[in-house]
Amino acid sequence: MSVEGVITTAIKNLGGRPRTYTRDELVNILSEYFNDAQNLPYSIIELCAVLGVSRETLSEWATDDKYGLSDVVTRAKCIVAAGWEKGRVHPKIGEFLLKNYLGMADRQDINVTESITVNIGELPAADVILARIEARRAERNVTPALPDKAVDSGDA
Repeated sequence: MSVEGVITTAIKNLGGRPRTYTRDELVNILSEYFNDAQNLPYSIIELCAVLGVSRETLSEWATDDKYGLSDVVTRAKCIVAAGWEKGRVHPKIGEFLLKNYLGMADRQDINVTESITVNIGELPAADVILARIEARRAERNVTPALPDKAVDSGDA
């Protein structure tokens, strides 16, 4: 569909209740849109304009199968995303679009599987620990002796 067709379609539905399509109508419109090379790179917003619906309506069609269109809309969104992933847009813009329109995210999953086992029998008894603490306190109170200064005898 050309740009004029997109504008004409968008003007037909200027507000109110979104258009409803049968499955066959939607498939035909999307096929026409994706077969037109002028539409590269594909865009979710342009796709919405062609259909005469908002992004929210398109997302609702993709997630709620009560309209019977979820598989068709999801496939259309995947085709748009494939273009973004293949670099048909600037990489930073593609990254932004994938995160914000398709819910992708930078995420690292870190699984720690090692565990530390402490055997209580290996710990020193409480009286040994207290004796060590007292010994360290006693060491802190003792001031080390200063070394004697060597006297220069001048025999060098």
